[in-house]
Amino acid sequence: MKGFIEVTLSFNGISMKFLINVNNIESVVRCDNGCATIYSNVVESNGDNVEQVNYTTQNTYEEVKAMIEEAVK
Repeated sequence: MKGFIEVTLSFNGISMKFLINVNNIESVVRCDNGCATIYSNVVESNGDNVEQVNYTTQNTYEEVKAMIEEAVK
């Protein structure tokens, strides 16, 4: 699907697929284990706390980079 990437995330030991709109990606960081953390340009507010939404994937940095390149063609 153009404009989206599908990554694998893990919540409480359960792996699930997740679609991310590439227009909402601010940056991608390579973690020490080779996987990628995707930082969104979306923030969440909870009272006095404001946090940037991020997704730590089970996909490698290289896989995420390739998916983004393909999604924006």
